[in-house]
Amino acid sequence: PRSTLLPYTTLFRSKGIITRSETDTNNDGKMDEWVFYEKGIPVKAEKDTNGDGKADTFLTYDKKGVMIKSEKDTNGDGKINEWVFYKKGIPVKAEKDANGDGEPDNWIVY
Repeated sequence: PRSTLLPYTTLFRSKGIITRSETDTNNDGKMDEWVFYEKGIPVKAEKDTNGDGKADTFLTYDKKGVMIKSEKDTNGDGKINEWVFYKKGIPVKAEKDANGDGEPDNWIVY
C-alpha cells in the first residue's frame, strides 16, 4: 500500500530555524511546492499545479505568515492571469485576465 505521508525536505539555518520546505503534494516523486521562510515565518510559496516542473502559482504572506495574495498562470503561457487577494487568510477579491492582455477583465468579490 502507498503511504499517505507526503515526501518533503526541510532546510534549516544553523540555529535550527526553518528557511525553506519542499513537498511532493501529489506523491509523484517530484517536489511541487516550495515555501520560503524568514525568521521561521512563511513569506512566500511557489507551486507547480500542472506537473510541468515549473511553478505556476505564487503565494505571498504577511509578516505574521498569513496569506495575503495568490497569483496563478492558469493557461501555461508563463504569464500570471489570475489574482486572489486575502484578508486575514480569507479570499475577499479575485481578478482574472480572460483575454490575455495582462490586465484583469473579470472580477469576483467575496
